[in-house]
Amino acid sequence: MLQSIKDGFGQQWEVISQAAGLHITVKWQVSVCEKQFAKYALQQGIIIRPLNYYEQPDTKRNWHGIVLGFGNTHLDDIPTLISKLYAIFISLLHEQIQ
Repeated sequence: MLQSIKDGFGQQWEVISQAAGLHITVKWQVSVCEKQFAKYALQQGIIIRPLNYYEQPDTKRNWHGIVLGFGNTHLDDIPTLISKLYAIFISLLHEQIQ
């Protein structure tokens, strides 16, 4: 999972969680909304959680993030799913620019 994120997103995403367990938390600085990203991913059959799902309503951050779970995902599917997330992310980024 970590290698697929690095290969797909390079420096655009930063892994901010411990490299253990069945979840990885990532963050980014560009204007892609984590809630919108999760919504678009779900439309593609990929469930991700925006970081604010786990926060108090008044929490303030100057960056966005998501939690990626992979406990029920076959290892061979991870690169393809990360590629799909990248395509969604880039699409949303381009929408923000236009």
